[in-house]
Amino acid sequence: MPKNSQALQKKWTARITHARAHWATFHKRARHNRNTVAGFNWNADPTGKDFYSLRTNLIHGTISAVLPNVYARNPEISTTPTHSGTDIKLFCKTLEKVTNRALEHAQLKNRAKSTVKAALTSSFGILKVMYQRDPSKDSYIQGRINDAQENLLAIHELEKDLHDNDQAHHHGAKRAELEELIESLQEQSEVQSVEGLVIDRVLTENLLIDPSICEFWDYTDADWICQIIPMKRGQAEALYKKNLANVKIYQLGQDESSHKKAKRLASMQLDAGPVSDDQQIAVLEIWDRTTQRVYTMVEGATEWLREPYSPPRAGERWYYRRYPTESRDSS
Repeated sequence: MPKNSQALQKKWTARITHARAHWATFHKRARHNRNTVAGFNWNADPTGKDFYSLRTNLIHGTISAVLPNVYARNPEISTTPTHSGTDIKLFCKTLEKVTNRALEHAQLKNRAKSTVKAALTSSFGILKVMYQRDPSKDSYIQGRINDAQENLLAIHELEKDLHDNDQAHHHGAKRAELEELIESLQEQSEVQSVEGLVIDRVLTENLLIDPSICEFWDYTDADWICQIIPMKRGQAEALYKKNLANVKIYQLGQDESSHKKAKRLASMQLDAGPVSDDQQIAVLEIWDRTTQRVYTMVEGATEWLREPYSPPRAGERWYYRRYPTESRDSS
């Protein structure tokens, strides 16, 4: 890796560390609010009466009553031509149907309702909207469209494991899994290539914003925004074609209470130790307005997961100021 690139990554590591500390109090409160609204005492016996921390959960009841009034149904988009003409009218009708179908397939209603509930609970909710073309080139989104591309990533991961001496005791199971996966592709039970609108809901505490702003609502003035993405090590290696065996892996403590485990998971505290494919790592996707680039890295690694790039589309509200007519891929 070039020396300048290493220096830039160290700079971002320091920024992320500072942002974590800056927003820690707010994120702690967001998690507290979520637990309070749920009304469960996860440290108690689930079969006992102490499992319910609230005798009557008025907060949850109020939010459940308010939610349908805020978001009740999928929006219906209509398109009207500004000029007369049969071809234009037909095009508008087609655009209207395609857009409404895309939002339906992206499960907008489910994502939006959960985001509204997050806003009522933790001050604000976050939706990440992408147009999927190629998982290896697009920004990461958890709710990707399931197609053959997903299986191809899994095949790459299994093939890598079969050549890994450290995974020798799993070679039999890995080989059998690979054979089954290849057979399913040969039967073409899934489409070979799919693209379309995809919507994710991001947890409140998994979004870091440039600490130079006063409040989250000033995010349009932020120089950068970072999404923390908990991801299995094996999945990350298959997606980004990198060896992540030596990165710091997040691990749940075996002797911790459920409350402490949840707290550590939310804050993504990292511990060094033996790695496995199913252990989680913290992938950081950083959208930087200053350089107009997207950086992808792993906490504890010494190189980019993928080369920094500029998204093909960005909007006037944040990130790019020079393309006011184009829509942003992520928000």
